[in-house]
Amino acid sequence: MHEKPAILIVDDDSNQRITLSDILKAKDYGPVSVPGGKEALEEIEKNPPAAALIDLKLKDMSGLKLIGKIKQRLPDVECIMITGYASRESAIEAINLGAYSYIEKPYDIDQLLLILRRAVEKQKAEEEYRRLKEFNQNIIESISEGIIVEDAAGTIQFVNPAAATLLNRSAKELVGKCLIDIFPPDQRSIINAAIERRARGEDDRYELRLLDEHGQPIYLMVSGSPWHESGQFKGSLATYIDVTASRLAEKALQESEGFGSSLLESSPNPIVVINPDTSVRYVNPALEKLTGFSSGELVGLKAPYPWWTEETSQKTEASFKIALAKSPEAVEEILQNKEGGNFWVEVTITPIRIDGVSKYYLSNWVDITDRKQAQDLLRIQSDLAIHLST
Repeated sequence: MHEKPAILIVDDDSNQRITLSDILKAKDYGPVSVPGGKEALEEIEKNPPAAALIDLKLKDMSGLKLIGKIKQRLPDVECIMITGYASRESAIEAINLGAYSYIEKPYDIDQLLLILRRAVEKQKAEEEYRRLKEFNQNIIESISEGIIVEDAAGTIQFVNPAAATLLNRSAKELVGKCLIDIFPPDQRSIINAAIERRARGEDDRYELRLLDEHGQPIYLMVSGSPWHESGQFKGSLATYIDVTASRLAEKALQESEGFGSSLLESSPNPIVVINPDTSVRYVNPALEKLTGFSSGELVGLKAPYPWWTEETSQKTEASFKIALAKSPEAVEEILQNKEGGNFWVEVTITPIRIDGVSKYYLSNWVDITDRKQAQDLLRIQSDLAIHLST
């Protein structure tokens, strides 16, 4: 059984209240009627309505004053002014106070019901928008990947806790600064090029390097997307992932064919080493944990691999072959674990060359499931915002 939208009727004419209540009940609303402003304010505190139908002339206060008080206490309530004393001034004042609409008596009941339906739909959409916004904020705050929001000039507007940790600074230290000032001078051309790409409406992915407090390099994979308003570039949202362990593992493999390296074993990112014939040569513990498959189950297997999904196997296999033939490039793929559950990863396949010959390939995964879910929610939130603005 669905919940009927609550509608507050405020009119000192008892006949009007009864008539409107009967009509709204027949149209599947939940009307509550009161004779004056004082009772209306008491009612909204107990049972906040989706919308209120308010007569301009009330005995204890004007309908305009009541609208102002309702919007001050509960901005979400859509107020519709009804009056037999229409004037241009009162109509303008009602709209300025936040009224959804202004209807003159005698009104057409079908027109009133249409306005009311649209007002309730708007209230529901705004409520859902706020809920999603709050939910997204919680996700972004808790996501394991760093999130940085910049304006069109590259000035940082927001960082989540993970990003602050990656950059070894507090959010307060970062917000308001230009991103190019955070990284070493030799990284500035990369950042400026990314800002230009996003201004053209392009998504991008690139790697940045900074130094930790001990002067050791930290490698960050950045994936950015632009956001526009009314066709104008307003800034970008980018995720930052620490790929230092993977880069060091690649270097270790270049220097040695041993797969017992602690760099591979301790890497937080899943890693699989693949022979030229596509057979699995090695998987690290992080990959075993993410997929649920043990090393014993995977070593020696050739493509198609058990983590490829049936629905996307052709696309994944095509991407895999391209990655083996080309220089390293990150590709987003949806994969599955041993239990059949899906997850998203960003895969980078790097050829490991020894004496100039490709001996095998290192496939480095970054789990981006949280990011994809957050992007989907942000897309829904953006669509709702566009809908509400029209």
